Amino acid sequence: MRLRHAPPFRPFPHSLCSGCSRRLPRSHSPGYSPAALLLLLALLGAGAAGCVGAAGARQELGPFFATDPLVEDIVGQMSAENITRILQTMEAFETRHTLSDTISEERGVGAARRWLLREYRSYSPRLQVRFDTHVVNDNSPGRLPAGTVLRNIVAVLPGTDPELSKQHIILTGHYDSINLDSPREGDPYERRDSNRPAPGVNDDISGVATAMECARVFAQYEFPKTLIFMAVVAEENGLVGASLFAQRAQEQGLEIEAVLNMDMIGCSTRGGGAPSRPYTVRVFSEDPMDSPSRQIARYMEMIGERYVPEQDVDLVFRYDRFGRGGDHTAFNRLGYPGVRMTEANEDYNLQHSYNDTFENLDLDYLMRNARIEAATAATLALSPTAPVPMRLGRGEGYDAALSFLPAGGEGVSGYVVAIRATTEPRWTEFRWIGIPEQIERRGRTYHQVVLPHLDIDGLVFGIAAVAEDGRLSLVAPFLR
Repeated sequence: MRLRHAPPFRPFPHSLCSGCSRRLPRSHSPGYSPAALLLLLALLGAGAAGCVGAAGARQELGPFFATDPLVEDIVGQMSAENITRILQTMEAFETRHTLSDTISEERGVGAARRWLLREYRSYSPRLQVRFDTHVVNDNSPGRLPAGTVLRNIVAVLPGTDPELSKQHIILTGHYDSINLDSPREGDPYERRDSNRPAPGVNDDISGVATAMECARVFAQYEFPKTLIFMAVVAEENGLVGASLFAQRAQEQGLEIEAVLNMDMIGCSTRGGGAPSRPYTVRVFSEDPMDSPSRQIARYMEMIGERYVPEQDVDLVFRYDRFGRGGDHTAFNRLGYPGVRMTEANEDYNLQHSYNDTFENLDLDYLMRNARIEAATAATLALSPTAPVPMRLGRGEGYDAALSFLPAGGEGVSGYVVAIRATTEPRWTEFRWIGIPEQIERRGRTYHQVVLPHLDIDGLVFGIAAVAEDGRLSLVAPFLR
């Protein structure tokens, strides 16, 4: 078993330029060949480094211009061979409809969930693997008959830090499938028969397999925070498995820092004859503009594009696609922050049909998205918790005065203030403030810093913690 701690970061330019508000052009815009993209990326790197130098580079701002060797190692271990094996094994069960056969060892949802449990358990004794079992009753969400037994598969990798381990990061996808096509010739099942073929490879074994491969790789390392890898059931019946897990988590007082839901991340072509975007993946996050879920989405873009620069993370500021939903929504409804990663191109002829097969996947596209997920989850699990904003004021009248509670976890080397215009979707400037003045008042200890000549009415401010090893927390915005 290989357990290791991260060595110091090494410089690598990122698309956000510290010291100025310029956002560098994307290195993988449509129209470039892969070779040209790599060349352009190198050129942009040189330009970014120059800009930082002109602004007076500080080592403390390294997180915005660095990759972490430990995270690079984790991302590099994500195996297409292992993910392929999971995809093809799940496809071989023919259907995983929530109400399909539970007795057979070769076909149906029962065989599938038992295989998933065994597979998770084979990865590492450090993973605490179990069935998360629920029985549907008249008060349960969704569209299932009372008495239906549901089993999510849950694998927990406990955190190593006494305080940070209370924070949970969830990587999830749903393993149930459905087929809404008219029956094919020779298909002995009626259209509404839950045992008819429903391969559901992209929707959503692509997400399940990614979470499982992350579990296999992550179990070789130690993380301060606790990671939960899940395959949930009954998404196609109204987000039932995820909703029941989220309700139980709330009842138990579980602290969830982020839910990273991967649902359909393996198809790179678009139906209807519209142009495809094979080097883009979408991340959906709920309103309002500075919700905790929106901060996770921004973090996923920043971290994901750093480690997988050939893939563009497209932020979509909606909870999900129109009239549709995913398992992250079940958590959002209870106040937990979460986002959905999903392919940029949808071919509706491949969804909920006989055609959702391994043959119709783009494995290279899926692997790029899987590595974005791994990079984001690993960085977040290794980082401090975000500081807690208290108050944003005008200082002496024309300044920005920020008060905030310290970040959780040991080894915080300082803080950065994130800044953007109210009309900007992304943070455009980061200012290192170190460990600012500490104030004790009314039994509370907090930090306070004043940034001169900044108009708080026209800008949005956030605060993030930086660990001694250079890892960055989520950004927490000042909302008042």
